[in-house]
Amino acid sequence: MSIQLKIKAKALAAEASIIRKEEQKQIGYARYCRRTNHADPLQPTMTFDSLREHRLNVVRPAARTTGLARAFIKGQKYAQVEKPVRSPLSVSDVKNILAMVNKYGTSPQTIENLLDWIEVPSQ
Repeated sequence: MSIQLKIKAKALAAEASIIRKEEQKQIGYARYCRRTNHADPLQPTMTFDSLREHRLNVVRPAARTTGLARAFIKGQKYAQVEKPVRSPLSVSDVKNILAMVNKYGTSPQTIENLLDWIEVPSQ
């Protein structure tokens, strides 16, 4: 497996952590603004909302698809990686995973291989 994909996963985890810390700073600043009438308390609240939206809707899905690509390349089963599937993968998620697998993996894969891997067994 490619070390670049491992680094990408770690960088996304670090980015989420940094964003969470900055969100907490904005919450504290908004409280300070409300207490002291120092500045408009809505500005830090809007910044918080923007940071949170980025973390939840951009960074989190990218981290998920990166982790799934790493697991596919390692040969792990999908059910081991995502035991309770919270939300199904979108078409763009599957395309992103396939692109990462083909870029960082040792052998090219097809969309059928990836879809077979994602398929949840029926009981």
